[in-house]
Amino acid sequence: MSESSVARDYDDKPAEYFEFGVKEYWIVDPLKNNMTVLTRWRGLQWRTQVVKATQKYKTVLLPGFSLGLKKVLAAGKK
Repeated sequence: MSESSVARDYDDKPAEYFEFGVKEYWIVDPLKNNMTVLTRWRGLQWRTQVVKATQKYKTVLLPGFSLGLKKVLAAGKK
């Protein structure tokens, strides 16, 4: 996500991705220093979770996978 894409990433893409059947959508936001995770809930709507930079994120969609958000955000600042 970048400053120029905030509206598109937060407002437009979620509806588009939901329509296409995407099960999970991540918005890594260096401006807020966090990640917003939208997960399809009961097939009817998105459920929102905010992951802080100090946290790791795990998803049932990728067994064994763990995302260290702090490392991702740091890599984007280089």
